[in-house]
Amino acid sequence: MLEFTWAISLNDLAHKMKKVGEFLRKGNRVEVVIGTRKGMAKVKADQANELVAKVRETGTEFGREWKEVDGALGTQLTLFFEGKAPVKAKGDEEEGGNVTKKKKKKKFMTPEELKAEEEAEAAAKREK
Repeated sequence: MLEFTWAISLNDLAHKMKKVGEFLRKGNRVEVVIGTRKGMAKVKADQANELVAKVRETGTEFGREWKEVDGALGTQLTLFFEGKAPVKAKGDEEEGGNVTKKKKKKKFMTPEELKAEEEAEAAAKREK
């Protein structure tokens, strides 16, 4: 999770977006929370929209939004991104001439997706 305020400087924002990109390239999920601090001046709607657009641009470049935006502009807003799974080279599966069995990487699933997958596995076992 990365947190910053609506009044973030361009250099700080660039650094945070670089971190978001790194996390998403690894296949992680990232929550970006943009909020206010006590006594902080209000930001204009166009500035807030511009900041959200920059965050979304970086997030969708390296991943996708996996959940609806939570909150409101100018107060506290949370954006949810999910990275694309990293791609491994073909040579990674072979060691010393022996082919090793790859473990399935668990991906994040909704409860509905988990139930559907369990039902499919049960049906496949029944067929055998």
